Order: sequence, then C-alpha cells, then structure tokens
Amino acid sequence: MNKKNAVLILIVNIIFLLVITEFVCYITEIYGSFNSINKEEWKNSSIKEKTNIFLTKFKYFNLKHQSFDTTYDMIKKEKLKTPYGVRYSTPPILIMGCSYAYGYGLPDKDTFSYKLSEITKRPVYNRAFEWWWGPQTMLYQARNEDFYKEVPNPKYVIYILMSDHYRRICTSVIDSFFPYPHLRYVKRNGKLERENFSFLYNLYAFKKYTKYKSEKIIKEKSQDLLNEFFIETKNEFDKRWNNYKFIILVYDQGQEEKLFYQNSSLSKLKDYGFKIVYASDFAKTELNKPQFMIDAFGHPSALAWDLITKNFAKEEIINTSEN
Repeated sequence: MNKKNAVLILIVNIIFLLVITEFVCYITEIYGSFNSINKEEWKNSSIKEKTNIFLTKFKYFNLKHQSFDTTYDMIKKEKLKTPYGVRYSTPPILIMGCSYAYGYGLPDKDTFSYKLSEITKRPVYNRAFEWWWGPQTMLYQARNEDFYKEVPNPKYVIYILMSDHYRRICTSVIDSFFPYPHLRYVKRNGKLERENFSFLYNLYAFKKYTKYKSEKIIKEKSQDLLNEFFIETKNEFDKRWNNYKFIILVYDQGQEEKLFYQNSSLSKLKDYGFKIVYASDFAKTELNKPQFMIDAFGHPSALAWDLITKNFAKEEIINTSEN
C-alpha cells in the first residue's frame, strides 16, 4: 500500500469514527430523555396515555434540536404563559428571563408573575422562556414585530437575571448533540448577531473541545456581552414604547454571588436607564437555603417568590408608580 492510499484510509477511518461517536451520543441522549419517564406513571397508563407520553417526550427531545426560529415558533405555541390579571385596567408589567422567571416547576399561583399581578393589580405578561436562553430570547423577541402586537406598552419591564446567564450567552447547549439550536450571539458591525457555526462545530467532539478552550474567554468577555444584550433590547423597546421603566432583578442566592454582580460590569447599565435590584434584599435573607429551592438547579420555590414579591412590589411599583 502506497503512502497516498494509507493517508486516505486513515482519513476515512477518522470520519467514520466521528460519525459513529456522534450517533452513539445521539442515541444515548434519546435514551436519557425517555428514561426520565415516571415508571409508575408509565406502568399504570393506558395504551393511549402511553402513546401521548411517548409522543410528548419525543417532540420535546426533537424541539431542542431545531433551528432558533423553529424553536421559538414551537415554544410560542405551547410554552408561553397567558397574561395574568387581564381584568385590571392599569398599564401592564412585562417579565423576561429564563426558567427562573418563567416559574419552572411551580403552579401558576406560586410564580413571581402571578403574585406580582395579584399584589400590584396590573396585568403581567410573562415572556420568559423555560429553557436555557434568557438573554438570547429576550433580544430575539425585541427584534420581532409580532411581539409588539401581542404585548402592549408596559409600565415596567422586569428581567430576572441569574448568574449562569453569563455562561449561557457565550455557549449554546453544550450537552445536546448534533444538530442543535444556534443561539450564540457575537458582536458584528456594531450589532449583536447570531453566530454562524461551521459544520464541524456541530460535532460532539468539537463542541466539547470548544467548551474547554472557551472557558477563559467566557470569564473575560461575557459580562460586557450581557450588557450588550440589555442595551440592544432596550433600544428596540425605546423605538416602540415610551414612559416605561426597565428593572433588572438579580436573583442572587448568596452573599458571594451578590458581590460578584456588584463587582461586575453590570453596574454600567445604570448609565443607560436600567435599575438594578437584588432579590435577597427583598427576601431579607440569603436565598441559597433548601427551603428556597425546588431542585438542585436552584429554581426558586413558592416560599422564595412569596418573600421577594411582596417587598419588591411595594418598593419598586406600588410606592413609585403612576397609572
């Protein structure tokens, strides 16, 4: 065998190995998705119920492997919350963020949005997304004209910020496999634009390598990049809305996390008209205790939102607002 043929065979074998690795990873994730089905629920279900469970799992497994636009369209149809408190005639409140803001794992009555509507007597539009992409989907909606047909001019825009958003704006969903949503943004020609990934970046091995190599970049660049998301979103809102207040409610779970935010470049946003407040200040306690979390990911419990919302509503809305 000559040298040229040997090199060609080696390249073919490497490509074959990558394809097999990707396929195994994909099958493994599918298994993990279906393995999360409650076994007792499955055992006691009828054939029709089993079919619905299976189809639901498969649909949401595939959902996170679609393009950004397809993902948004499907979430919009099935995952966006209907407005709370539409019976009130006062100008509304808009909530944005990720699963914390959405109210993951909680019945509606225990979420921040619902409690805020009941206390302030205002309609509340919760346009947070239950998944990973809080800053990305905030900006995406702000650039989408349909959004303004669905959400009237609010009196308050409240974004609930949690510390992992700094990492999430620099990476896509690292642990999902090819293909997956391209939700990373970069600054291009003075404007945030979605990143165009190469085909190789879609491969599992390359994503893992990129994650490893990008940790330093994430730590150095993500703070300013997050600020860009807020500034560009507000610029879009300012084109269409007037006389509203943009509040960033930082969900800090402990003193160390609060100090991180206070020492970050987040404070620069005050110069652009944002108000930055801290959840622990309204709760009057650190929020890193078990009773304030419903799972290992720190999603806020009903008790956490109860403590926060009462004081937040009083200090930031009821005592400061006009109709």
